[in-house]
Amino acid sequence: MKKFLSLCAGIGLLASGVTAQDAAPGSIEELMNDLASTNPLVHAIFADHIDEAKEVNAKFQAGHEEAASKAAYDMFRKYSQAAFLAASDGSAIEVLKKAGDVIDALGDHYPRGCMEFVSNDISSEALSIASVNEAYRKYQEAERVAYEDAKLRADSEDGDRRNV
Repeated sequence: MKKFLSLCAGIGLLASGVTAQDAAPGSIEELMNDLASTNPLVHAIFADHIDEAKEVNAKFQAGHEEAASKAAYDMFRKYSQAAFLAASDGSAIEVLKKAGDVIDALGDHYPRGCMEFVSNDISSEALSIASVNEAYRKYQEAERVAYEDAKLRADSEDGDRRNV
């Protein structure tokens, strides 16, 4: 499982080394528990599209790590980009502010991490710096909030259309 999460680091999946004791090794529950603690946005996307997440996990369990990584990245791009386009200005601005905070922390403590961050491949070395890790976690949470905001806005618009 950790090898799979490492392969997905390009989309921000960083293995924490912590798995829930009640989740069977290699199960979708283990994957979701890992994601919940390492990447709230990807966790939300996988939770909303659990059938696709199960397919990604099955590819990994079958030994097709590259295919699993590609499928996970494709899911991330497909759902996160659409959501961010629909997010409110406030949510989108908050993501950008938090990204700026990450860049500031990296610039102060690990300058080469700035390039890692903008290419969506932040290293565990960069995240080992407390201030960088804290800023990055806040950034990830802002991304998740924007994703959830976009879903709520879409549901609201659908409801408005039904009431017309």
